[in-house]
Amino acid sequence: MKRSHCLILLTCLLVLAGAGVARGQETIEQYRSYTVDHAGRQLPIPDPYVLDHVIDKFAADPDELSTPRDIFLNRENGHLYIADTGNNRIIELGSDGEIVRILGEEVGFDRPQGIFRNPRDGTLWIADTGNARILNITEEGAPLQEFGAPQSDVLTGINAAAPSKVLIDKRGYIYYLEGTGAGMIVMDQQNRFRGFFGSNRKAFTLRWLWARYLATEEQKEKILLSTPTAHSDMYLGNDGFIYTSVGGESTRQVQKLSPVGVNIFVEKSLERKLYKNRIFGEKRRGWEPPHRFGAVTVDDVGTVTVLDQSSGRVYQYDQDRNLLMAFGRMGIGRVEFGLPSEIEVDSRGYLYILDAARSVIYVLRPTRFAGLVHQASALQYDGRYAEAASAWRGVLDLASNYELAHSGMAAAFYHQERWQEAMHEYALAHDQLGYALAFYEHRQDQLRQNMGWLVSVVFLVMAGVVVSPAIAHQFRRLGRSRNGNDLPRAAAFGASQDEDADVSGRFGPLGLVTSFLKRGVSLAWGMVRRPAETMEDVALGRSWKLVVALVLLAAAARVVSLWLIAFHMRATPTVGSILDWVRVYRPVASYLLPELRWEDSNLLFESARIAVPWLLWTVSNYGVSALFDGEGTFRGVARTTACCLVPYIIFAIPIALLSHVMTVQERGMYEALWSLLYFWIGVLLIVQIRTVHNYPIGRTLGVGVLKLFGMLILAGALILVGLLSVELIGFLGEVALEIMRIVI
Repeated sequence: MKRSHCLILLTCLLVLAGAGVARGQETIEQYRSYTVDHAGRQLPIPDPYVLDHVIDKFAADPDELSTPRDIFLNRENGHLYIADTGNNRIIELGSDGEIVRILGEEVGFDRPQGIFRNPRDGTLWIADTGNARILNITEEGAPLQEFGAPQSDVLTGINAAAPSKVLIDKRGYIYYLEGTGAGMIVMDQQNRFRGFFGSNRKAFTLRWLWARYLATEEQKEKILLSTPTAHSDMYLGNDGFIYTSVGGESTRQVQKLSPVGVNIFVEKSLERKLYKNRIFGEKRRGWEPPHRFGAVTVDDVGTVTVLDQSSGRVYQYDQDRNLLMAFGRMGIGRVEFGLPSEIEVDSRGYLYILDAARSVIYVLRPTRFAGLVHQASALQYDGRYAEAASAWRGVLDLASNYELAHSGMAAAFYHQERWQEAMHEYALAHDQLGYALAFYEHRQDQLRQNMGWLVSVVFLVMAGVVVSPAIAHQFRRLGRSRNGNDLPRAAAFGASQDEDADVSGRFGPLGLVTSFLKRGVSLAWGMVRRPAETMEDVALGRSWKLVVALVLLAAAARVVSLWLIAFHMRATPTVGSILDWVRVYRPVASYLLPELRWEDSNLLFESARIAVPWLLWTVSNYGVSALFDGEGTFRGVARTTACCLVPYIIFAIPIALLSHVMTVQERGMYEALWSLLYFWIGVLLIVQIRTVHNYPIGRTLGVGVLKLFGMLILAGALILVGLLSVELIGFLGEVALEIMRIVI
């Protein structure tokens, strides 16, 4: 009998594991133009850009472009400079697309890869890579200055003589890239080394720790001496900041560097503490390569545009690091690229994308949708929220699912002190931080307006607490004066099906419901006041009705509490250090309270978050105890494990309701309530081991650790089996399709 029960439970676990794994394998549809929502899912949007024309050949020049590597746009007159690397020249195009001049013969370029025009004097700075120099020339091509690699002991071991990109800041300092992870090399007009700028850091990994103490000397040289990822491109914005792209990294792929080299595109403290960090590009799965951002540019209103050379996509961000839109891809179709390598934007918002593989320049014209988004984003960043709201309304008319537009509308309502409307728009945008701020102001208003009523309610509650013991005493005396027929404790918790049938036969369905409620209240009260004695009585029962009822109630409490939790409290806190795991709420909340919208939740899957741990603990509890002379039966273990869910059934919903009157600043209190609830359940599980199996306290703790370990092993095995099952189902499906093709 016990073997059959175990087989049934394991079958249920395998089905749930397979369903959970299948649920996680979602197919991501790639839209041509899209933005992403709070969960990283693509949301289609109208095309933000259309192809205007292509620059590939010129009437005044018979030679086509050959592996061009860089472009620079003079926004004052619309002239475009092209570093035609394969032909060893610089081409200047007028605003009409015709050649103004070709530079290179006078100075003898050798594979120039970078070009920059100094807006103060109009001179050109060329990264002449083949000649290992940076050349300063006039607009007509006359040489002015030549700079080689600066001399410094700090540059030992760095190939500082191969510049690929160059720019000049307002002080006249020269910045250039040469592929080192130490950052941009900075030198002055006297060719003196001034230091590194915007150095990236190599994050600590366990691989480093292993290499330091266990690896061979040869392995140490490869691992410990690895350098950070180098900047792939840089751009001097109108605001004086240097914007850079970093390819091959999973975070901080786009940086905005202050005059002292500090990246200000970093996570805010409150955002890092409570909510998930924003990243550039899109969220990548573990096996997917990171984005390879190879070029960056910034328009006059601060919109940051970057090129992902691994996918051919163009991403645009505002100054708050919000993704505005993504479009484009590699291919042979219209507005599809071979290998996009550089990007520029003019004063009209037109994009110039250099395709190094096809040696052409695509000129893209912004649509009305892109214009509205850029206008609204710039106005909001400048603090002109009312004007931005008008543009955001236009965006919503074209793309109603654009979350950032709802966030912009909410910001306008917030600054007009229309708190409830702001909360509604922030909820549509899934902007929990903004919602929390609006909710705080709304609560303050409500407290000021209803303080008299609140004081009266508090007074009545205090009066009720004072007089309730006397009233309860009178009711107890009245109950003892009658010939009550209370069920004994053992009968209350272990009533058989025959007793239920007898109650139903004598009093009908109403009597059965009343009896069930009475026993349920008695059980809950016993688990709160005398858990050990209550578990002894429950373990003696034989009916499985109690197990089914409690697990279903706990699952219902889980689903209802998930629905009731206030919007600004749904975010799962990030775990930044080992100390965060000491707080009971953190690891449990990551499993039980994930950040999701109610409409996106799966009721069966959410219920399984309660049922599966109960099954795993029951099987592990009984199996380990059987090896250590435990006295409990499988049925007794299952019944008492279900009883440990009683605190969750009672208090999960009230705690969720409390979140509607708490602000983000009071989140510590909210987390403490959940931590106490989970700690209470953990204590009950320890009491269960000692009571059901009759262990001394020392052995109880030791066996409890083994049971927890066994539970984790079972969970890992089930996940593995689930993955294999999904792969097997996919393989059988492919085989079936092939057979059908052959037969048909």
